Amino acid sequence: MTVLSLWKGQIPPPAPLNRRERMEAALTDVADEYNVTTEAILGPSKRLKVCAARQAAMHRLYALGWLSTAQVGRFLNRDHSTVVYGLKAHRARMAASPEAQAA
Repeated sequence: MTVLSLWKGQIPPPAPLNRRERMEAALTDVADEYNVTTEAILGPSKRLKVCAARQAAMHRLYALGWLSTAQVGRFLNRDHSTVVYGLKAHRARMAASPEAQAA
């Protein structure tokens, strides 16, 4: 589908992202949201802020629907059981947060 613009004429639609690019985009979005670097999320840090961002990234990647916990773990340099724990911890944090209950 081509979009008509008053300034540039016809604009072709953006090229669809492949799976790896979508995974990297999700990781970057979470890093920006939590104000940490992607290197920190992929690294060994155990700081609370970084761990929360890492668990949110696990949730976001798993929510894409076509990644297993093992694949998410490989992408984040973690074991699949760490991803399972991270998903549970993220869901528990979101259930306890007042902002999540209001949404």
